[in-house]
Parts: sequence; C-alpha cells; structure tokens
Amino acid sequence: MTGVRLNTVAVGVPTQAFDFRYHVSVERSVPVLTEFSARLLRVVGAVTRDEIKGYFGLEDREVSELLKILRAENIIVERGEQIALSAYAQGRFDASSDGVPRFTSVVERRTRISFDLLCFEHIPRDTAQTYTGSSLELKLPNDTDVSNTIGRAERAFFDQFHDIERVVQSDASKRAFGVYKIDETRGRQRMNVPYVVHFDVDLSGQVQWKFDDAVALPAKLASNLKPLVADTLHALVPSGKGGISKFVSDFHDEIASCFVAKDGFDFSAYVNRVHAKGSFTYKDGSTKPLLGALYLRENVERLRSELQIAITKYRETPRDDLRRPDLLWIAPRSELWGKTRLLGDAVLRLDDTLKGSLSRRSKVSLVYCDEKTPSKVYKNIGDSEILNFFLANRRGANPNFEVVLLDGIFGVAVCHVPVGGSNGVTAPVGFVTSDPARLSTIKLWVSELMKGAHTRCTRKTAGDFFTQSSPVSSDFGFKLLSETTVPGGREEDASAANKE
Repeated sequence: MTGVRLNTVAVGVPTQAFDFRYHVSVERSVPVLTEFSARLLRVVGAVTRDEIKGYFGLEDREVSELLKILRAENIIVERGEQIALSAYAQGRFDASSDGVPRFTSVVERRTRISFDLLCFEHIPRDTAQTYTGSSLELKLPNDTDVSNTIGRAERAFFDQFHDIERVVQSDASKRAFGVYKIDETRGRQRMNVPYVVHFDVDLSGQVQWKFDDAVALPAKLASNLKPLVADTLHALVPSGKGGISKFVSDFHDEIASCFVAKDGFDFSAYVNRVHAKGSFTYKDGSTKPLLGALYLRENVERLRSELQIAITKYRETPRDDLRRPDLLWIAPRSELWGKTRLLGDAVLRLDDTLKGSLSRRSKVSLVYCDEKTPSKVYKNIGDSEILNFFLANRRGANPNFEVVLLDGIFGVAVCHVPVGGSNGVTAPVGFVTSDPARLSTIKLWVSELMKGAHTRCTRKTAGDFFTQSSPVSSDFGFKLLSETTVPGGREEDASAANKE
C-alpha cells in the first residue's frame, strides 16, 4: 500500500456553447471524363480541340460540353487553339500524395461548439454533456474577462478549426480543408463542465490532488486550470476546526482515540498504522475502520458488503417483527462533499442492496442540515439517481460528523478531520459497524438531529421534479427517541477541541 484516496471532486470549468453558421472548403468528386481530361493534360501538356475529340472519341457537341465544364471547374486555360492545364489544377495534382487530383467546393455548415471561458479551448461534445450541476465552483481572478464571448469564440473557431474538425467529423474523407467564412454566431447557455480531481494521501500523511488520468485536458486549459484549482482550495472556508475529540468520546471510537493529541490528530500515524499496516482492530468484532469519502467506489463496495452481512444477521435472528427501515445518510458541512457523480452512484448501489436483501420498500435518504430551502440541493443532485432527501436543522450537532444509519442493522460514523496545510480539505476518519451498542449510540445522535427535520423532497425517477412535503416520523424509517439528550459534538465544541 502506497497511499489512500480520500476524495474525488468535480471542479466546474465555466463553459459556453455557440451555434455557428459558416462556409467551409470541402473535397468533392468530379465526373470521370473531367478527371481523365485533367490527367491527359498533365501527361501530354497543351493539346488542341481536335486532339481531345480524337483521344476520347467525342462528337463536336460533346467536346463543347466537356470544355464548358473544364472552364467552369477552372481546370484549363486556353491560349489560341492550345488548351493547357491551369495552375489551380496543377496545384491539385502537386498537393496529392497518390497522383489523384482532389478538387474543392465551398459549402454551408451549421454546428454547435463549446469553449471554456478561461482560455477558449474547444470542449468536446461528450465532455460538455457530462454536466450535472454537481461540481465545485472555481474561484476566478477579479480580472477574468468573460465578456465579448462571441468575438473570442469566433477567433478560437478559426484557430482551432482543424482540431475541432477531427473531433466533429470521424470520417476523414468528409473533413473540410478550412473555414471560408463565418456567417453567424449565436451564444447559447453557459454552464460549468466538470473535470475530475482526486485527493490522495501518502503514508506520511501528505495530501496531494491531481486531475483524473482518463481526462485529456488541452495543454493551455490545464496550465490555466491548475492554479485556479489551487486558489479555490486555498480559499475554502473550514466548517469548524477540530471535533475529533468529541467524535471519539461520543461514538466510542477506541482506535481513533489512540491518535488524538493535545495539538490535534496524528493523521499520518493513523493512515500508516491503521490502514496501511492493519495494526488495529475493534474489540467487538463487528466494527471496522474507514478512511476516505464514503461515496468513493472502493468504500461503497466495502459498505455494500458489510451491509449485506449485517442484513443477513438481522434476518437470521428470531424476532416478533422484522422491520423494514430506511437508510439515512446525514451529510457533513463541507464544500467538497458530494461534488461528484459518485454520490448518486453510491446511493443507487446502496439502494439496490437494500431492496435486494431487505425490502423493496426500503430506500436511501440523504439528510442536509445546512440548507433552509432545497434549491441548492437540487443543483448539486442534478440528474443523478438520488430520489429522496430531507432538510433538517443541525440542532447543535458537529458539522464535521457524517453518519449513516439503518436502524438496528447497520451504521457508519466518520469525522472529517482537517488535513495539515489546507483549509476546507478534510479526511473522513471513522468506522462501519453492525455492533448493537454502537448502533444504539448512532441512533441517539440521528434521532435527536432528525427532530429538526423540516422538509422532505421526493421524486419517482431521476430527472423528474421533486415534490416537497412536511416530514413525519414515519418517513424516517424508525421511531424517534423521546429523550431530549443533545447529540455529542456540538458545533460550539469544535473550537474548544483545538484548545485541549
């Protein structure tokens, strides 16, 4: 093991689509007799009308028609009775690698092309269509010019036309030689096209970010984008320092407690000893350590495996009533959380596991605690497979905590600890469990928080509009506890944790 992936985030590159109406020079075929006439003139040089008539066996009327076509195509020049190959036609032969002359014509085309608004590099259509709204907005310099986009787009279209043509026209024989003129350009919608950034931590605890290797960024865009991503990350506002001490205390995380010190959390030692060497295990045997965003594919597969095991154990245990609870996923306060398609994919995978192993009525519901209205959540969710979510008041719960609960069956608790040298970049640290005692602790925390739920949003399928309603306790998939205990790790305790 050389390192661990902590998070994956899509950064939104400001982009605009443009509709172009333009004329291009394209290759076209000519009649066989026209081509052979050009070949004859290239081989023998100047000829007379009678020589053409005799060579092709034509009548006088047919010769007149042929010469008319050759003049219109600019293939011949006539000097008295001598007919010779024109300089234009000679150039067509010289430009050919196989001796076949290729002639051009000017035709009209219409197409929609997208350019980023940072340096006006062409964004391929399949990349531009991956937009879902779930991306981190870049912090642009104050002097960034996003005006006069039509003029800049036209210049970029001329400059990059051959690269654009290779992308737009897969058939090389149909590609144009160049843009003759642009007749009309219309600016269309602006959007943020997501480019994937990965956050990895090495065994020394150092976190680095990089663009996804599968994404081929244009060189000019990459050079402009890297400092913007760095500035955006530097400008992130922390959700509150600390919280790990309270997390350890309130969720009884005996492994994380070994790495809590007065000056903070020894993250590098935790990564090395817990996840690289596997030197620590939880005593109850039903709890395992977790590191990194829960929606990362590797973590999702781990969670699905643990969830299936927990459901199997639950169903095998004799009981009077087999409940069909829902899985609640409480989001932390983080500008980097969920800014990726992976969140929707994770919800879909977990939802499939619930329906396949527990009940067709069970489902996954996200809980957002920092939004008064669902509009921002709608934008982040976009066209993902997320169908259910709640809005709730945090009720003093620490914003660095992220919790998942399937009541009485399965639970996850992680604390987003700040990573050295960064502001809003955090590392989720915690555990996944099916231990009854830990599940009771998690339920107490979730139950108190869900008393502050004020909005329920649902839709039947991805892409539909959400409908809003006031939630009732039966919507949560379990009965809220009546105790008035405030969940541990209050937000105001976060700063105090740093002073320990």
